[in-house]
Amino acid sequence: MDFKEQVKKVEESEVFKEWKKNNDVYLVHVFFMSKMSVQVGYYSKEKDMVTTFEINEEIKKNPEEKAFKEGKIIQKLNLDTVEIDFEDALNKARDFKQKEYPKELVNKDLVILQHIEAGVVYNVTLITMAFKTLNIKIDAKSGEVLSHELRSIMEMGKNM
Repeated sequence: MDFKEQVKKVEESEVFKEWKKNNDVYLVHVFFMSKMSVQVGYYSKEKDMVTTFEINEEIKKNPEEKAFKEGKIIQKLNLDTVEIDFEDALNKARDFKQKEYPKELVNKDLVILQHIEAGVVYNVTLITMAFKTLNIKIDAKSGEVLSHELRSIMEMGKNM
């Protein structure tokens, strides 16, 4: 899957063009979860809201949502800095999981291409059969694994 092509598809759609006329926004993420549609997100600094567009047979605009940013600035996603494609990033994450966490069986994968403090990354979350999440951040330019963390979903719930 070519994320640049998916963003282009959204930005050339009538629903996006009409919405953009009244919204000062910039691209912040491209999201994919296995067996689901791709979502492309845009941030409005003025409203502090994110609007996503789903790509299926048609482009669908979802309602605005409060930006999840934990006090940080949401960085613009510049697709020109992305050199590793989606499949390579996901395969690299799966290979890393197999090498470092071979006993964990993956049930679902989520991939977000975004610009965070570490730079432009594929933020890959693998959800395991044992109710754990393995989060792997992969540099979108070099393909290098920048960080990883395995956490129990049950333990995360206790901290809320």
